[in-house]
Amino acid sequence: MGRFKTTNNHFICDKRTGMARSHLTSLPIFPIAMVAAAIISLNVFAIGVRLLLPYPINPWEAGIVVEAWRIGLGQDPYAIGAEHSTHMYGPLTTYFLAEILDYLGPGLVAGRLVNTVSATIVVALLASIYGRRNFLVFMVAMALLLAANSRTQYFTETRPDMTACLFGLLFLIFFYRANESSKGFASVAFALVGSLSLIVGVLFKQTAVAFVFVPLLMALSNRKYWPRIPLSIVPILATALLSAAVFYYKPGLWHFMVEVPAQYGVPLRRAASIGWALFLGVPIFLLALMYWLLVDRQGSDDPSIRWLMASMFFAIPSGITAMAKDGGSANSLIPAFLCIGAFCASQAAPALAILQDDDRRLSFRVGAGLLLAALLFGHAYPVLATLAPSALYAGHGTSERSLIVAEARDLRGKVVSPDDPTIALMAKGYAGRTSVLEFDAVKWDAKRLQPLLREIEAADYVIMMHHAQGADGKTLVSEATSGNMEWWQKEELLREMGFARIDFKSTSTPVYSLWRRPNQP
Repeated sequence: MGRFKTTNNHFICDKRTGMARSHLTSLPIFPIAMVAAAIISLNVFAIGVRLLLPYPINPWEAGIVVEAWRIGLGQDPYAIGAEHSTHMYGPLTTYFLAEILDYLGPGLVAGRLVNTVSATIVVALLASIYGRRNFLVFMVAMALLLAANSRTQYFTETRPDMTACLFGLLFLIFFYRANESSKGFASVAFALVGSLSLIVGVLFKQTAVAFVFVPLLMALSNRKYWPRIPLSIVPILATALLSAAVFYYKPGLWHFMVEVPAQYGVPLRRAASIGWALFLGVPIFLLALMYWLLVDRQGSDDPSIRWLMASMFFAIPSGITAMAKDGGSANSLIPAFLCIGAFCASQAAPALAILQDDDRRLSFRVGAGLLLAALLFGHAYPVLATLAPSALYAGHGTSERSLIVAEARDLRGKVVSPDDPTIALMAKGYAGRTSVLEFDAVKWDAKRLQPLLREIEAADYVIMMHHAQGADGKTLVSEATSGNMEWWQKEELLREMGFARIDFKSTSTPVYSLWRRPNQP
């Protein structure tokens, strides 16, 4: 009706518009291609900017860098009786960074780069697996997966979420090969390497263990996989042995990896609220899931989709639980966002095929294309404020930090900077305590901060930080330290210890304050 074809099939035209059919076929998918390109570009730009921020992204980053430097000095961050608090993540987070800093010296970029590289590999692997149909599907897959960054800004974190995700993903890929495409010795080898990958991931961040039951669930789900059950138990035994070894041989490490996080409860009401908000915030996933359940019968038999669904079965509940913990944040949902993005990517090809189907009305296809483009952008940027410069440059410091470091270098005596210990580290080579890590270890009980207080009492100068936002909107000091430490009454405490506030010579920034002993010049 209203269409004709030439005999050579190279020119197809619509009589009502006179446009070449190739143009009409491309029109509905054009908005999706533009949005996918925009999401990829915005994320690359944001990652580049945040990778090179000249101040810590958050106080945990500052603490991890200093802990890594302490390892280079021959100190043990997990020594019991040292009255020193370190972070809750796995030891590879600091020991691996310590090896890098041993060559590069103290700095902020190295730790970020480790996780940026890990994130890049994760996104590339998942996009190649679930978006391999053609270049446009691959671009859409990249955009969907990059939502894990645009929603959390964790691809440039020194905190080890993305490195743990990388080894968790390698674990799943190796076990997929062991179950689906290998036999005999090769299958056993893939299972052993996969189990080792999971162990490495857990030693970066404990939450990687959430995927340990995926192979067993897949083996139990189908009778033909039952012979694989013994292999599927290997990673469970491996992580159990790891836990036992840490508990028995490294009690200090056990304390910070297990006992300290266990102090913080999981409010069930908050967990329910986070779960509800998560599903309401991913409408494109709900649409893809409905299509997969109701239409895509062939996709239901795809083993890569079934493994993804099994991974999602553990990633979403564990992520919601971890975020609901007291002090939890959106980074706990990164594995869930990656699984959701990968699943949506797996359904991108049939969706784009519908939009390019010339047997459907053009108006319907254009409208559907615009809707899917809007859903794609909303999936990556559910809150438009994340595109603002203040969010892009948000961190635990300002550009004046370099001036503070230079001035602190010339101060005579011991300088401590517990809010941002990298200041004292870069100025004086002193690897001091981190107030946030000290607070975390004692469940934010100021009465149990005696080691930190003794360090301050022994100092000649103290550099403190205060929450503030610059007039240009491009500086934002994390409230995690200054906000929670208001009840520590920092200024009053320093005065009680005999410190007096003085002005910096190089800057009048309200973010940093300098305190000195009266007998110091």
